[in-house]
Amino acid sequence: MRKGSHQTPEAIEKNRIKHLGKKDSQTTKDKKRISHEGENNAFFGKHHTEETLELLRKPKSETAKKNMSKSRKGKIPANIEILKHSREGKTNSDFQKQRAKESITGLKRSDKTIELNRIGHIGLTQSDEAREKNRLAHMGDKNSSWKGGLKSLNESIRGCAKYAEWRDAIYERDNYTDVITGEKGNGNLNAHHITPLAELIEKHHITTLEEAISCNELWDISNGITMLESNHILYHARTGRPE
Repeated sequence: MRKGSHQTPEAIEKNRIKHLGKKDSQTTKDKKRISHEGENNAFFGKHHTEETLELLRKPKSETAKKNMSKSRKGKIPANIEILKHSREGKTNSDFQKQRAKESITGLKRSDKTIELNRIGHIGLTQSDEAREKNRLAHMGDKNSSWKGGLKSLNESIRGCAKYAEWRDAIYERDNYTDVITGEKGNGNLNAHHITPLAELIEKHHITTLEEAISCNELWDISNGITMLESNHILYHARTGRPE
């Protein structure tokens, strides 16, 4: 075909049908790429006008976006292997993560998007690896409920395994019965401190959980009695004593 000449519509259609279902070899692709590089490119040395640039900058219409989406739906990019290798072993930088986070801050998904997302996940289950990754991603200061690690020493002591042993030993000694009223408990018991835990912490100058665990007086079961939870709450409400 001579330079500057054009194919007729019939020739273009005939050529299109001839090549349906055919794929170029990598050698052919390389030849085509090289043949359109540098001075061989029809746009070499040329520049878009300001009017053209302005049109390119304008956002696409909703119809155009939908048509592009439909044309790409279900298709795998031709350069998927190149994309995979280019990202292999790489992770987003802190800057990229922060920029992505800022771009969606304050945005809310529409009800339609939420519903589509819900339907798309029906019947799907996460792998153990995905669950663990999700759990770690929401721990500590990454959690939206994070309050700077302000958990009191009192709470830490009450939540440790040694406290559970102390409490259970008191229940067993008192035969799971409220020692004040004589009522039998049914999963609704509390271990009441005769000398409040807060006083013991202050008395022994305890500042860490490790120091609390090594303090024998904290774990003396003679300093505790079994009470029904409702009676325990009422006792502290009436006396105003710390727990």
